[in-house]
This record gives sequence, C-alpha cells and structure tokens, in this order.
Amino acid sequence: MKVQWKAFSQRRGIKIEEFQHMKYEEFSRWCEYRNVIPAEKTEFLGETPPAIVQTIETPVVEDVTFDEKLLKKKLKGDLQILCEDNGIDFEASWTKKKLVSALLELNN
Repeated sequence: MKVQWKAFSQRRGIKIEEFQHMKYEEFSRWCEYRNVIPAEKTEFLGETPPAIVQTIETPVVEDVTFDEKLLKKKLKGDLQILCEDNGIDFEASWTKKKLVSALLELNN
C-alpha cells in the first residue's frame, strides 16, 4: 500500500525543500522505493499554479471606530496595545483618559 507524500512527510517531519538538491526523477525513485506517492512536480519545483496566484486578494482595511464607554472599561495596558496597533505614539506616563481621547480622535 502506498502512502501520499503529504502524510508521509508530516509523520516523519520531512520537508520537500530537503530534496531540492535532487532532480524530480530522482525524488520520484526515492519515493517509489519507500512506497510513497511523490508530490506533484510543480510542488517539488516550488511553482504555484497560475489559478492560485490570481485568486489571492489583498485584505480590505476597515475604518475603526471606538466607543468611549467601552474604552473607559479597558485596562491601561489594553489601551496602550490599541494605541500601538493604530499607530498612535504615546508615552508610558499617559493616563487612561489621555489614551482614550487619543483613540477617540481616530473616529474623526
């Protein structure tokens, strides 16, 4: 019984990149000897089919709106993380009130 390359490689912790020094025919013989169905030639060569390349879309960045009541309930550390994620330069000495107001300014 032959095993698919993906299952074989996952079970043994082998990556296809480790065989890049071989030709595809040598890789196929290596797999044949171990009763493994080899990976497709395009996968071995690292090529992606054109259909896959065309379907990749860039993620849409949505406008973020903050609710003042929800922001006031958050911890100061969480507010600082939100400021970092939204590109707000702040100082560690800023109070929660100042962090909340800086985040609310992004709503405009």
